[in-house]
Amino acid sequence: MKVEDKIIRSIARKYGKDQRVVRSIVYHPLLFTKRVIEDLVDNRPTRIRYFGAFVQKPVKNKEFLMNKKREILLENIGEVFEAMLATGRHTEDIDSEQELKEMVEYTWDVQESAEFINDVWGIWKEHIK
Repeated sequence: MKVEDKIIRSIARKYGKDQRVVRSIVYHPLLFTKRVIEDLVDNRPTRIRYFGAFVQKPVKNKEFLMNKKREILLENIGEVFEAMLATGRHTEDIDSEQELKEMVEYTWDVQESAEFINDVWGIWKEHIK
């Protein structure tokens, strides 16, 4: 067994990750960094040894960002509704997951300000930390 394989095995054990995942990060750090940066939910920076740190820059196109947030919220509407119930915010306006889904879609369809979507996004993001 190579020394690299022993190191990969010990890292996988230490962090509770699959060895294949750790191996892919070790041998293909740029692909891993690309996946992390593309994820809108995860804002943590990544560091590649001898290459530097990478962080997700704010999206310049606000319409694209709002559309992406809306899509992610609609995909995870159950978790988002649970987060809203747990925090107690907006619960007087929204009684069910379906109502929340309709509100997110309505806010987008009429091109109202993105305040509601940003607020719901913040509640959900805070809850999943």
